[in-house]
Amino acid sequence: MATPDRRYGFATAIHWPFLTPGHSAEWPSGAPVTLAGGRDKRRYPMPKARWLLTVLALAILVGGFLPGVTSGVSQEGTDASAVEQNPTEVVVVRLYFANRDELNAIAAEYDVWEVHHDQGYAVVFLTLAEYQALLRQGYRMEIDEEKTREARNPLGIPGYPCYRTVEETYQTLQDLATNYPSLAELEDIGDSWDKVTPGGPSGYDIYALRITNEAITPLDSKPTFFLMAEIHAREYTTAETATRFAEYLLQNYGTNPEITFLVDYSRVYVVPMTNPDGRKFAEQGQLWRKNTDNDDGCTTTYGTDLNRNHSYRWGCCGGSSGNPCAETYRGPSQASEPETQAIQNKVLSLFPDQRGPGDNDPAPANATGILITLHSYSELVLWPWGWTYSPSPNDAQLQTVGRKLAWYNNYTPQQSSDLYITDGTTDDWSYGELGIASFTFEMGTAFFQACTTFESTIWPNNRPALLYAFSVAQTPYLTAYGPDALNAAIAPNPVPRGTPATLTATINDTRRRYDPAQNIAAAEYFVLPLHGQTPPGDPGTGIPMSPQDGSWNSSIENVVATVDTASLEPGEYIIAIRGKDAGNNWGPFTAAFLTVEPEQCEPVHILSVTTDTLGCWVSFAADLSGTPPYSYEWDFGAVGSSSAPTPTVEFPASGTYPYTLTVSNCEPPVQDIYTGSVTISCLPGCAPVQGATIAFAPPDPLVFQTVAFTGSVSAGDAPFTFTWGFGDGASGTGETTTHSYARAGLYTVVLTVTNCAGTASSIATQPVWISPYTIYLPVIVRNAD
Repeated sequence: MATPDRRYGFATAIHWPFLTPGHSAEWPSGAPVTLAGGRDKRRYPMPKARWLLTVLALAILVGGFLPGVTSGVSQEGTDASAVEQNPTEVVVVRLYFANRDELNAIAAEYDVWEVHHDQGYAVVFLTLAEYQALLRQGYRMEIDEEKTREARNPLGIPGYPCYRTVEETYQTLQDLATNYPSLAELEDIGDSWDKVTPGGPSGYDIYALRITNEAITPLDSKPTFFLMAEIHAREYTTAETATRFAEYLLQNYGTNPEITFLVDYSRVYVVPMTNPDGRKFAEQGQLWRKNTDNDDGCTTTYGTDLNRNHSYRWGCCGGSSGNPCAETYRGPSQASEPETQAIQNKVLSLFPDQRGPGDNDPAPANATGILITLHSYSELVLWPWGWTYSPSPNDAQLQTVGRKLAWYNNYTPQQSSDLYITDGTTDDWSYGELGIASFTFEMGTAFFQACTTFESTIWPNNRPALLYAFSVAQTPYLTAYGPDALNAAIAPNPVPRGTPATLTATINDTRRRYDPAQNIAAAEYFVLPLHGQTPPGDPGTGIPMSPQDGSWNSSIENVVATVDTASLEPGEYIIAIRGKDAGNNWGPFTAAFLTVEPEQCEPVHILSVTTDTLGCWVSFAADLSGTPPYSYEWDFGAVGSSSAPTPTVEFPASGTYPYTLTVSNCEPPVQDIYTGSVTISCLPGCAPVQGATIAFAPPDPLVFQTVAFTGSVSAGDAPFTFTWGFGDGASGTGETTTHSYARAGLYTVVLTVTNCAGTASSIATQPVWISPYTIYLPVIVRNAD
């Protein structure tokens, strides 16, 4: 493997400065190449004297940025000498372009850091050889002294304590998988170029950390968010942001209800190091961009730009370079690099194909899944297409999602090609092949971003944007149109079962860049067992909430509902809340925890125990205070036990018998204990009467008709005494008796049965309806004559 310049990380590309645009030459491989992008000298002539003055002025201005240049010395001869002596020395310039075609040509071959369309220039990183070649082509360039100084003296990872190395990042991923075994699983999804290529460095595995509650299944049906970073090696902020996002989810699971809800019912795959080989070069202070593939014909600035290597629209449209030394080299063939293959294979295994084969075939509105690839820098949110200025068939939906994401991180949202044309990119591939809502974040304002900026701005601003992406992963093309649900709260919490709880939230449709807000039209909530298997239902199937001010008439509404806890078992719940705007668009969920405790319960106290003795039989009853229901445990020693509230017990002989009553209530249980004794004098063969009943005939008696009544019992020892009360003041005795009623009406018959001991033991009642007689009189018709 050829060794790159360890100071700057770059060497000169192959140039033919004597060629003007449109001329062809041969690369060392023999493939014809046409130079593009420079201004044709015949169209933009620059007199030699003016050219010399311009170069000399630049040399004096930068005071040594061009090695060997001093004031008063011939620019032309000295520049050639400087380039020959140190062609890999670097310079960062503001390169002015006349139109988009010129910009695209520059971006396809050179390392463009920034684009300022409003001012007509791009910030471009060049070697001195490239710089001189572009000067000869007639480009106007201004050296950026500060950026050039930084580019010539970049700090490695030791100078940035906020960023982890490849090894430290991988150790973090392993620690997360170990510490959160039910939520995180580390997957080896492929290998780096060095690992699959013998004879060089050992290389690396490429890891994805899957985060979801693995107890809630099936995993494959959960909405999926795919987050990848560090496809360009020098972009320090990206890997750290992805790693911190994984940490943030896992460390806040179980305490943050929104994160708990997302991790329970969705899944995210985090790939912090897509290009670990190249990242190792960058960690040494090199502004390395590509992977480390060095067998394609370049021995200096070798490598493939992995974000030009994907198989969709690879090399199609002037958005990448065929020069192996160029920073935007697309590789020898589509998806030629193992890192690209690892990403594509993993994404293909996670998402369904939701788009047709044609460039103009849209994904359906309910397409699922979202993919974000993190880059730096420029503070942009980009979406497909990058290979053409034409909008994608899902442009309106991608714009809506992208503008929502940009509201959170305060970046500029735009179609990727609005920056410049690119082809073979990750987001064009994932959207083009599968219809996934795909985005690129260009984070921050530098590749080696200062830690103070990363900690104060980049990480805190992009974290909510990533959380929002996670929250809409189920149907991003639909959900992003809806309002946000915020500030969910419920009180009291914990709440005793049966006590109403007040649920509040804010539904807000104003948190979007450029898109107009709509009035809120509805809100709903779902009460779910915490970590339960079933996610919320379809939009519109939840329990409605109401606007606190009584009407849906604003784009921001405070909403309220009363949660009925009577039907909820004591335990832990999560309440999911979402809102709908006037356009019938439901937004993503927010969430709140709810703890339902047992009902407020007054502990039981046994006030007294009463006994009713009949021979050897004793009936027991307790007078209690406290909150029912109660649980009874009677202990009668050798005689037995009972859990009935009022047991009747037969004792074997006369005597005094101890007993113990234990009564419990509440949750967790509380109990009271009562100890007593009962003295009995048995009368053998005289068991208590039980189950007295009444029968009568005829079933529909009339006034003055004789009614026959019969009494019976289900248990007890005879002889029995039957005493009747007929409900009209009359009475009778005997197992059978008769009675007639003088008036029609409803009467209640009462039967009291006593046993051989003469003690009342069972009473029965029976309603009897006495109907009146119906008398039919003859009708006499007189003749009118």
